[in-house]
Amino acid sequence: MSKLIILDVESYLYKASYACKELHEVEDFVYQERYNLKNGIEYIDGVVKRLKKKLKAQDIVMVIGDNERNFRKELIPSYKGNRTQPRPLMYELVLDYVLNKFDVVSLPTLEADDVARIVYEDKKNYNFSEKVIVSIDKDFYTIPEVNFLRDLKEDSIVEYIDKDTATYHLMKQTIMGDLTDGYNGIPLWGEAKTTKWLNEAKRSWADVLKLYQDNGLSADSYVANKTCAKLIGIESYDLEKGQVILNGKD
Repeated sequence: MSKLIILDVESYLYKASYACKELHEVEDFVYQERYNLKNGIEYIDGVVKRLKKKLKAQDIVMVIGDNERNFRKELIPSYKGNRTQPRPLMYELVLDYVLNKFDVVSLPTLEADDVARIVYEDKKNYNFSEKVIVSIDKDFYTIPEVNFLRDLKEDSIVEYIDKDTATYHLMKQTIMGDLTDGYNGIPLWGEAKTTKWLNEAKRSWADVLKLYQDNGLSADSYVANKTCAKLIGIESYDLEKGQVILNGKD
């Protein structure tokens, strides 16, 4: 049986970059920071080795986002506008190693999460009997019918995300928004309040739209927040043109 690991590698690139830093004593009581790329390479190779062993897989593809353009910024200009800190000093060198060593996929205007979903759903170019998305990101709980390993601790297990679970998490994200990513959802609707509302009854998307309107927000705001929360799938992306299809089927 062929199994493909789809690794959302961006967070690991940051960890590998920080792993490069070493502190050396240059004379008594005097220390100097140095950066050793070998440490970052060993970290990335260790992650790959660990995941292949854990998931009993030999094939891996890594996904990264488009660093220049992001279609979500056209919907909500503030999207990820608060992420202004520069990347770690060794990031580009670690990235260069990954690009030259592994199969890496990036698609115009998309984030790594979107690319991971498209690779998972792409049976033509990635024809495997089983696929597993690996990431530390909770947003993958919004994708229906995927195998997902949230790689936060050693005993994390692969979860199958069914349609109902994915819809629940996507509704939750649409209502709450994500301040880290720069889209606000419905003001004052945090996790506890949103979870309580969702669990009170079987909710539909019409209910979520009405909730927006009942809180003084427009249908356009609802659509923009839902689009930011929703990861782009293969039915909503033109691979030849490299363009998002916002009225896609998924």
